[in-house]
Amino acid sequence: ASKLGRNTNASPPTVSNTNVAGLRDETIITTSADGRTATQSYISNGSVQIRQTYTRDIAENGTVVEVLSNTDALDALLNQSTRTTSANGLSVVVSTDQDGDEDTDYARSAITTMNPDGGRTKTVEWTNASGLINRTVTTVSGNGLSTTTKVDRDGNNVFDLTQKATKSLGQDGSVTDNLKTKSENGTEISSSVTTISGDQR
Repeated sequence: ASKLGRNTNASPPTVSNTNVAGLRDETIITTSADGRTATQSYISNGSVQIRQTYTRDIAENGTVVEVLSNTDALDALLNQSTRTTSANGLSVVVSTDQDGDEDTDYARSAITTMNPDGGRTKTVEWTNASGLINRTVTTVSGNGLSTTTKVDRDGNNVFDLTQKATKSLGQDGSVTDNLKTKSENGTEISSSVTTISGDQR
């Protein structure tokens, strides 16, 4: 059975599901008066009462902070994930506390910068308490015909692989894709050239 409770006196909407044993699960949704903060709490299995809470907060500068946390019956934190997105969407940082000690065990950041030629560079990094785990930097040219990807696989601030993909357009409508991969010392590991004729044959 389900029941929805609503109270116009600032009491949050509540959805409860019950069975013969009692409360099965319950969802409580709270929204602030200005609409910037929304919190949804979910209790699964009424006898155990594992609560999952999702909060979304929009700052005045447009930054969005989303927090997903799990707590036990005593309201002790089990784990938590926080996602922060800039107003323009060019910066996204996700941090994770795996064991509820309120310290970040690992984090992923994706930062995009716009280049003078109209292109963009996106840097994705994974970190933990010890520092950088790995990094990938991808640069796309303004015309979209060139993409360069650099990968630091072990977090030592040295790019182990660099891959460059270029696309050229022929006057006859053909498309030629060039793909080259090089090691950290510049040695070419592999290369390929693919050409598609203008008539797609």
